[in-house]
Amino acid sequence: MLAELNLDSRDVAAYIVKYCAYKNYFINLTKLQKILYCCYGAVLADSDARLTKEHPKAWDHGPVFPRVYNLKTKNPDGFIQGLIEREEHIKDILSSRVMIAINATIDLFSKYTAGALVEWTHRPVSPWYKCTDGGKNLYGEIPDELIREYFLTFINKQDK
Repeated sequence: MLAELNLDSRDVAAYIVKYCAYKNYFINLTKLQKILYCCYGAVLADSDARLTKEHPKAWDHGPVFPRVYNLKTKNPDGFIQGLIEREEHIKDILSSRVMIAINATIDLFSKYTAGALVEWTHRPVSPWYKCTDGGKNLYGEIPDELIREYFLTFINKQDK
């Protein structure tokens, strides 16, 4: 059974945006959604734990955390700044192992454009592709087991 870290996806998104600002990585809503998904997957694979209470959903452009998306719709012009200013304490809550996995994931996936990350999440071997039947059945949850298996394989390839 998976452990539950029970973080709010918006707090993890705020951490990612702050980390990207500190490292001078470009971030926008689409890229943030994909990096948040990758962090979710990396923690599932590395620690057998769900990072957030919210499950990623399979939307048109790949995995999405609707609560984070809704922040953008409420504040379209100040979305990124709002996340930078958001009070969050995930570093104080999570183990150093989980924080290392999150930071390494941000560092790795921040190299790619939002478009490249969307394409990557749409590959036929991806959890998004499998659970949507190639994009035909959208808007459901992406099962944790598919995400965990996919990222476990990816992490194992990186270790070699």
